[in-house]
Amino acid sequence: MLYTEICGTCHGETGKGGLHGGAPFSANLTAQSIIDVVAKGRNQMPPFGSLYSPQQLQDLAAYVLQLKPKE
Repeated sequence: MLYTEICGTCHGETGKGGLHGGAPFSANLTAQSIIDVVAKGRNQMPPFGSLYSPQQLQDLAAYVLQLKPKE
């Protein structure tokens, strides 16, 4: 699974933070904001946009939205 491959180690299995200091997911995430950060990187997070197709990034964003806290 793509989330486990690139996100889970830092953001944790449930998006609440992991072993390598990834920020917990916030309630205000949108699909586009997730895609932008994954593709371009932010702070200590490297960019992954060149490694994955647009469809993979959309699928990843949809999965992350399921993990974000409810408002």
